[in-house]
Amino acid sequence: MNGKPFLLQVERGVNNYFLVLATQIIDGDLTIREKYNSRHGYLQENFIKTFGQITKINGTLGIDGKMNDFGNLKEVGGDLWFSNHVYQENLESIYPLKKVCGDLNLKNTHASLSSLEEVGGNLNLRKTTCHNISSLKRVGGNILLSKSQSNNFEFSKVEINGKIKIFGIIVKNSW
Repeated sequence: MNGKPFLLQVERGVNNYFLVLATQIIDGDLTIREKYNSRHGYLQENFIKTFGQITKINGTLGIDGKMNDFGNLKEVGGDLWFSNHVYQENLESIYPLKKVCGDLNLKNTHASLSSLEEVGGNLNLRKTTCHNISSLKRVGGNILLSKSQSNNFEFSKVEINGKIKIFGIIVKNSW
């Protein structure tokens, strides 16, 4: 952080937390938070706005705070998810991220996905304004879209092992 080494708390297995030095490769699950965590009972303040020199995370990456960029991060070995309640107003691109081995859930983001080449599981683009999938070659699961986005993406050159699922808006009658 700011060119200096720092510690990260990662989870390996269920509730097995370790402090690790932030190096190029992080082994374990990492969640970036910037709010009070009532489940664990401690305050977390997010000073991490970029992944800096980290190139790979061998686990799931959860982003529950505002990020500015992905630094040098090229691969996530598990899922990558963004929080439902934090809008990523400063994150313009996920560059240089190329591969997510698990599911990729991009809720509340508007970033360019131009560097993304592969998603091993589901690609959830619902509730996003993400754009530019020009490098995407493979999705191992389903692609989830909102009906309003169905004309914004071209998947003809993408190998999709699942289906493209388009979700519409359901209006409930009041009578």
